[in-house]
Amino acid sequence: MPVSYTPRGFAIYAEFRDSYGNNIRVQQSHDAGVDAVWIFALRDGEETGPSTSPHLTVEQAILVRAALTEFIQEATEEGSTP
Repeated sequence: MPVSYTPRGFAIYAEFRDSYGNNIRVQQSHDAGVDAVWIFALRDGEETGPSTSPHLTVEQAILVRAALTEFIQEATEEGSTP
């Protein structure tokens, strides 16, 4: 379920700060030709564009999810995360 929506009505699935204080936003893409999502990583006051932000298809998002799941499993097995 989206956290919020952009002024143009696109879903924002997550917004948070990373461990370096960057603003992270996972947002529905407005590309009508493909189901995709943007992952924005912004420093305060910094703008980003297509060349610096991943634009993932469903298949690519599945690959990222699998990699993150592996990371989470390894980190929790080692006891570094509650």
